[in-house]
Formats: sequence, C-alpha cells, structure tokens
Amino acid sequence: LSMGSLLIVPVLVMWWVSKGGSSPGKKLMQLRVVDRHGLRLRPRILARRSILQYLPIWCGPITNTETIGTPDYISTPISVAVGLFFLLEILLAIFRREGRSLHDQIFGTRVVLFDSRDSQ
Repeated sequence: LSMGSLLIVPVLVMWWVSKGGSSPGKKLMQLRVVDRHGLRLRPRILARRSILQYLPIWCGPITNTETIGTPDYISTPISVAVGLFFLLEILLAIFRREGRSLHDQIFGTRVVLFDSRDSQ
C-alpha cells in the first residue's frame, strides 16, 4: 500500500461530511454537533472536526511498518504522538466537568441530542 491510498478514507469522510452527510450512528442516536451558541456547524468545520476525531484510527495503518514499509524513525514518533493525543482525548472526556473531548474543545463544538421532528 502507498501513503496515497491510505489517505483515501480521510479524504472521502471529509468530502461526505462537507456535503452535509452524517454518520449512521449520529442519525440513529439523534445527535447533532453544534457550535458554542447551539447553531449547526458549517460543513467545512464539521469535516475538519471529523478528521481530528478519527485521527487515531487513521494513523494506525500509517505507523504500521509492515503495511507500507514506513521506517521506524518516522513511525515511532507518529505512534507516540497519536497515542498521546488519543489518551488526552479520553482523559478530557472523562475528567472534565463538561465532558468535552479535545477535538470538541479545539473547534468549540458540542454534541447534543435533537428532536427529529425539528427542521434539519
């Protein structure tokens, strides 16, 4: 696999979200991502937030030296950085009073329940 082929998934997700798409989980659980004023996010910001949210998952194949032959001096620091980011995401979500993760704090967003009968 090449680095270009591994970037297809993040690019497709960013495109899908920027076109107004939502994950099946968000639709099923009736969740909406809003800004600090409770307004819907612009699609571009929502797409960037999704990329940062799934960063630990997408970096897994990149840091796997057997998958694409990434040298250890590149994959090890990336693995450590992604691991620390993921740990910080979890710790902030668990121990902060408002329960917001790092990507939500960076983009000033919140995940809220919405009534499906409201206008979408």
